[in-house]
Amino acid sequence: MNACTGVRIKGVMTRRKKILVVTSMAGALVGIMVWTAIATLDDVEDPIYAGAPLSSHLYTLYAPMPMIRPTPGKPPSAKVTAKWKADAKKRASAREALWFVKPGREALPLVTNWLASEPVSWKVKVGEWLRQYDADYLQWSADRKMMALQFLTEFPLGAIDELLPMAARELANTNRSYAMLYVGALTRNVAAAENIDADETLRVLMPLKYNASVLAGGVGNSGSIRIPFYSFGSNYEIDRAIERVDPDRKHVPLYMLEFAPLPDRVGAAMELAASPRLPERAVPLLVANLAVTNRSVQENCAVALGKFGGNARSALPALTNLLEHPRERVRTAASNAVVAINGSNTVVAAEGGR
Repeated sequence: MNACTGVRIKGVMTRRKKILVVTSMAGALVGIMVWTAIATLDDVEDPIYAGAPLSSHLYTLYAPMPMIRPTPGKPPSAKVTAKWKADAKKRASAREALWFVKPGREALPLVTNWLASEPVSWKVKVGEWLRQYDADYLQWSADRKMMALQFLTEFPLGAIDELLPMAARELANTNRSYAMLYVGALTRNVAAAENIDADETLRVLMPLKYNASVLAGGVGNSGSIRIPFYSFGSNYEIDRAIERVDPDRKHVPLYMLEFAPLPDRVGAAMELAASPRLPERAVPLLVANLAVTNRSVQENCAVALGKFGGNARSALPALTNLLEHPRERVRTAASNAVVAINGSNTVVAAEGGR
């Protein structure tokens, strides 16, 4: 090989090295930019409790632990057992720390940010698979929405204003992957809240009271979600929350007429007959229930409409139709209501409700 050829080859190698160095530097720069973007994507306040950020406590408490899959007839290895015990100890310490400091509303910016997160199912599954091999990528793969709901259930902050719109959207979703988690979080946070909009809160709680599919197993379409025992909302908890929101039952009968099974609507009509209120809302609901097939509902709704007097004039056509009803008690109730409405000069007070 002559000198010219050697110089040419050396020059080509030098250019290749330069290109490789520049390419590597560019790749590293892009990597740093992407990493920075991911790291600052959720740049919200992350309060410190017992020397650790709230997010660290949440990952420790609620991120799925690696599953132990022992070989049949063979106990788990000492390494796997030690890892399991270490994780359990970390969770106990995190829970103790949060119970000691009692997080307040300063935790809400991070929690609501996590509630708005939409987990990517494949990332969650990959994250769980990696954890079995001691590789943790929780910030990217864990279901943060699930963790935020579990935190609000175990450590309620009275976060009704933040939970209600998200819960309403989730419970209207046919998937309902997080339905039961929202039930538990809502009922516990109602108990801890101070200022509650009764009407808005009941519009979410009352359908839950009568929706057995949510309470019996609404969580189901997302296999990666594991529900702890304290997240389960029950009818008892929902009843307590409703009583807390509307202790005088000013609004409850209205929602019963809208959402309750037909037998329960009889009691709602009786409550409105005993104490007529909010006619602009009650009268249309009572009129709608005159068309149901349950005769007791029809009779008691007719009685209640008569108690509203002049405020129930819009009900006269529907009541007149019931004058031909095959059941005498329904005909009598409708007739008495028509007389009471036509002969009434009184107007039932709206009581300032919406």
